[in-house]
Amino acid sequence: SFEPDESYYIGEKKANPDLAIEINITSGSIDKLEKYKRFNITEVWFWENNQLSLYYLKNDNYEQINQSELLPDLDIDLLASCVLMPSIIDARTAFIKGIKK
Repeated sequence: SFEPDESYYIGEKKANPDLAIEINITSGSIDKLEKYKRFNITEVWFWENNQLSLYYLKNDNYEQINQSELLPDLDIDLLASCVLMPSIIDARTAFIKGIKK
């Protein structure tokens, strides 16, 4: 089985979530994609080494993408910079300000 740190359904609830997010302390994210593929998870995000890597399931294989296919309006660079902020309040404020632009 797989245990992402967060998982989300987009639209109606299905047997498996559409998006899985995993925070990795050690490397090995790519190896975990096979597990997610077995559960047909559409998009997988890995936070590793202070970087966000996104993968999208297409034609039964994951390909790395720069922009979320499920959340196309989400500014990934803004999200990553906010995650790195030490203050949750500052991160939230910066994120809200950034998405209102």
